[in-house]
Amino acid sequence: MEVRLFSRRSGKCVSIIDYSRDDGANAVQSVCGANFANEIFKLEPASEEGFYYLKAAHSGKCLEVADASTADHANVQQSACADARRRGQPEVSGYFRMCHQGEMTGS
Repeated sequence: MEVRLFSRRSGKCVSIIDYSRDDGANAVQSVCGANFANEIFKLEPASEEGFYYLKAAHSGKCLEVADASTADHANVQQSACADARRRGQPEVSGYFRMCHQGEMTGS
């Protein structure tokens, strides 16, 4: 399934900066375009139910939090999906849970 990540608050989309195909390219918030490839992501099921890898359609790379950080304001970037998966170590994997707003905590 292909999706766009859209912020209700800003009305903007998540995209990979400058259509980059490089590892470490930042995911940024920007004005949504007309089907810009760098803002289309494929949901790829992870091994843990309810979690998904977010694979950038234009580069085939997965979103991950840089350096597996748990800090607020940590950088989100793309990298080779094998790196994002971190060889099955769930505590540092590059996958995300999709949930309804009511399920979110800390907001």
